[in-house]
Amino acid sequence: MNFISRHKKLIALVAVFSFMYLVGIVNMPLQANDDPQQPGAIEKVGTSGATTAKKSPIIPIIIGVVVVGAIAAVLILVVFKTKYDIVGSWAWTYDAGGTPVYTFVGDKASGTYTNTNLERGIYAVDGKDVTITWEDYTGGFHIVMYSFVLTGKFDSKTTMSGSYSGVDWFGPFSGTWTAVKQ
Repeated sequence: MNFISRHKKLIALVAVFSFMYLVGIVNMPLQANDDPQQPGAIEKVGTSGATTAKKSPIIPIIIGVVVVGAIAAVLILVVFKTKYDIVGSWAWTYDAGGTPVYTFVGDKASGTYTNTNLERGIYAVDGKDVTITWEDYTGGFHIVMYSFVLTGKFDSKTTMSGSYSGVDWFGPFSGTWTAVKQ
């Protein structure tokens, strides 16, 4: 996981505020000075009776609305609408030991899974939140021996972590897990 993907929101906010600051500087009037020999002199104040027409404030208002709209669109489309895709194979690691590979089939929001421990079940993804529920054990002789639920979040598009809990014939159990997309 590189620096840019971990700090995407912060980078977007810095870019937005930098752009707004620069737009403000560009629209500032130039300083007039009577003495053109001074370093800050940009233009000489005229002595003639010529006057300029007063500018309408509608153009800067329209430009401001367009800039704010563009900034909002960037924030909504890039930063806040990141979609996480669970479909595919993930290498799992449990704190209590075990490193099965989970294979998720379906779409980004829900579907089924199987793993190398011969377990299968369903999953649901809501934004960054992930819920995985065990339904069956497909390995030979089997008596329903436990219930098992994993809950967690996407840490990035290719990593997840969370906790698990369940009940087997020895009683309740729980712990933590991490997963990396393969």
